[in-house]
Amino acid sequence: MIEANFKFHPIGQGCFYTGKIELHNTNETEFNFVYDCGTDSKKVFLNNAIDLYKETLTNKTLDLLIISHFDQDHVNGVVNLLDGIKCKRLIIPYYTPIERLLLFTTLIEEDEQYRLMLQSPINFFSNDRFNIDEIIIIGSPADENGILTNESPNDIPPKEFDEINFNDLKNIEFTAEYLSDIEKSNVISKIELLEGKLKNIQKLKFLNLLNSVKINFWEFVFYLKKHENYILINKFQKDVNLILVKENITLFDMFDEDFVIQLKKAYRQHFGQNLNNTSLVTYHGALVNFKKHYHYFSRFINYCDGYSENCLGTLLTGDIDIKSKLQTKKIIDFYLGYIPRVCFFQVPHHGAKANWNFNVNNGLNSFCNYIVNHGLGRIHHPSVDVIQYIKTNCPVGNIHLNNEAQDFEYGFHIFK
Repeated sequence: MIEANFKFHPIGQGCFYTGKIELHNTNETEFNFVYDCGTDSKKVFLNNAIDLYKETLTNKTLDLLIISHFDQDHVNGVVNLLDGIKCKRLIIPYYTPIERLLLFTTLIEEDEQYRLMLQSPINFFSNDRFNIDEIIIIGSPADENGILTNESPNDIPPKEFDEINFNDLKNIEFTAEYLSDIEKSNVISKIELLEGKLKNIQKLKFLNLLNSVKINFWEFVFYLKKHENYILINKFQKDVNLILVKENITLFDMFDEDFVIQLKKAYRQHFGQNLNNTSLVTYHGALVNFKKHYHYFSRFINYCDGYSENCLGTLLTGDIDIKSKLQTKKIIDFYLGYIPRVCFFQVPHHGAKANWNFNVNNGLNSFCNYIVNHGLGRIHHPSVDVIQYIKTNCPVGNIHLNNEAQDFEYGFHIFK
């Protein structure tokens, strides 16, 4: 039997999502992962959830930590999470220093660790303070035209059960396709031109354009959404350069609370009020076709009235902006073969109206479950309009609110 359990923890405005996939055979192996760990609600909720979660980790080992982006309410619990445990693999998206400076404008409260993280995420997590074996980076500095390529994953049907002998599995094995040593060296050279010298580069790995990792019977597929309007970014860069000349400082000195007000003013002049539109979208689901050989059930089976038998997937969206038809189409096209397998969908940016596509057929209407992470008492998070859209246009969709007072936990027991 395979048991898969997933949980949006009750931490308020932010996200702390955990998963455990267990293979019950003669070896009793398991795989633990986390997607995002942060909040801008009262930190006591997040800290309590982290402490309880760490108690469940076998040998204090986390197999995979995924950070969707570096907004404070998605990462300000990561240091606490990593403290005192071993993390085999950390996956982070690559954002250039100027892109991270854009994120720094979202600063909610003074946080020295957050400032250091944004200054240089690679060096921050490479530090010996954390017991991290590998740092897997998705993306790299864009080319001279500002183009980032997300190559759609091959739409390969899940394997049949008979192709895998679960009883003979000794361990849950992690696999990924990385850039070659030469390709890695070239990417690091590009990064160091922007960042300066990187530390502990032996820990660094770069996923190729397919952007997916796997264990024996489960996969994780990533779509990286970055700031795409490079004309506006260049205008923001010019404003920043004026400050650098005036203050006689470097770009990395701008990662300081003293400059937040000036940065926010420059940002909003070019980008408006919406500071959230970047994220590493993550799909995870079964690699094996259990439909013919297995039945599965969720502990919330009554929430899945319209599911197909092999629908075990979850789509985690972080703070992605899908307001435009073009951006929504990019996501749909990228995950085209996976959309029918998605049963649980994280509504982006806490259900904010500014990030949602209100077209009647936006391509995201077929899911059984829509989860909204939000803080109690927040205005427009979630938006009444977004909730009403889901109720009206998603025929089998159930809405689940996840906040300080309510977690959302679900799972599958897959057995012959």
